Amino acid sequence: MFLREVLSLEVAASTDPNSVVTKAQQAKAVAILAVVEDWPAAKVDDLSDACSRGNLLFRAVLPADAQKKSTAVDVIVDMMLLPGEG
Repeated sequence: MFLREVLSLEVAASTDPNSVVTKAQQAKAVAILAVVEDWPAAKVDDLSDACSRGNLLFRAVLPADAQKKSTAVDVIVDMMLLPGEG
């Protein structure tokens, strides 16, 4: 797997999901991996919905799970299954 660019943003639960998606699209991202802690489930769902509308893969993980091998494998498989560039 080759990464061309990575965009790292720190956002709060109060951040507008559409602005996150816009920044990701400007960076030509194809996926968003959100490490969320103490976010209400509705806010995670809002970000997921915004990503879907923006045609971005979205995954949310808890900080305690971020370093687990099973989480890494899931994310890697998701990335491998994304359509290639044409």
